Amino acid sequence: MTKILLFPIILLITIVQNSYDLISILQGGDLALHTYSGPIYIKLLKDVLFFSIIFMVIISSTIKGESFLKETLVFIFLLILILFFLSMYFNGVYIALLGVRWFIPLFIFLIMGNWVANLDNKKLIFWIYIGLYICLLVQVIQLFIMPPIYGVIFANIPARTPGIFMAPNSAAFFGCASAALIISASEGRFKESLYPSFLSLLISLLAQSGTGIIVSFLLIMTILTERNTIVRFVILPIVLIVAFLSLNIITQRDNYLELSGGGRIDILISIFEKSIYQYYSVNGFGVFTNAANLSSENPEEMVAPDSLIASMIGNLGLFFIPIVVLLVLFYRNYINKHNINSSSYIPVLLVFILFSFTTIIFEAFPMNLYLAIALLLTNKSTKNFAGITK
Repeated sequence: MTKILLFPIILLITIVQNSYDLISILQGGDLALHTYSGPIYIKLLKDVLFFSIIFMVIISSTIKGESFLKETLVFIFLLILILFFLSMYFNGVYIALLGVRWFIPLFIFLIMGNWVANLDNKKLIFWIYIGLYICLLVQVIQLFIMPPIYGVIFANIPARTPGIFMAPNSAAFFGCASAALIISASEGRFKESLYPSFLSLLISLLAQSGTGIIVSFLLIMTILTERNTIVRFVILPIVLIVAFLSLNIITQRDNYLELSGGGRIDILISIFEKSIYQYYSVNGFGVFTNAANLSSENPEEMVAPDSLIASMIGNLGLFFIPIVVLLVLFYRNYINKHNINSSSYIPVLLVFILFSFTTIIFEAFPMNLYLAIALLLTNKSTKNFAGITK
């Protein structure tokens, strides 16, 4: 696989691995995440892609005489290795391997900086737009042919169209992550940043995802208010609060804040209320993953973190804080080393951080890969949102 084929392959895998779920949706089937009945190998396609990327990064680095083994990477890898063996002892090989599977996107992020730097940004942007258009087109088609699985809006229109994904929130996340990647690849230029952000907002509105709507809105406003400090730090927060409190109306979902946002907040709170041994021990690696939850014979009784923050606390235990600190230091050093301007990476961090409260990002494909690449893309621009005044 060459770099030219990377993004069409990502898009193809995304559509193929969700095909059985989409068929189930159109047939009015059960939407519980643990009801997947398609071939398992389809779900493993993304894992094959991840291992292929790791292999290519190692080969490329070896040929060019570059080192991808940094001190931070080695230390984190050793911690994960310890967690793996502890989990294998306490939970079995399968759960321990699910922990490794959960960690792989982060591992890729740590090693592929030099490899990402040589991507063709124009071709990257082209294929990301193709993905956005396909998702949006499928959502529009679903407005006419999808059974009212999530109910109806405006009397007879099916609610919450998920596009090329099973879950509507995934479609919104895909839209926002795609927009963030385009912004990063276009070096934060005004026109190139604004359009994909509006596309992500449209996808999020059709998916009726509160998180997607808020994140898309913030992407747009971050771009529009780059040169206006008063609007950005005084008026924008007020507008954002009003929009957040109006999500029930905007999403056309009853009790959205209580049922969706409140449920995730309850999960986070419960983690801090549980005993230190249960959640901050070092034997939960792989247990706090969607994969472990979905492969259980009784998923309702399994741990469903439902957010990256909760998942990291559960999987990493006592190592959670040192690993997070190391990751922050690693990325700060990467930004300084490559002189990446804030207009490129702030929108990506915005998407990453806010969706971390509602999604286990490491397990959300292809958004996990999109955000990793977006954070690592380097640029030569010296002005934030270049061309904003032109």
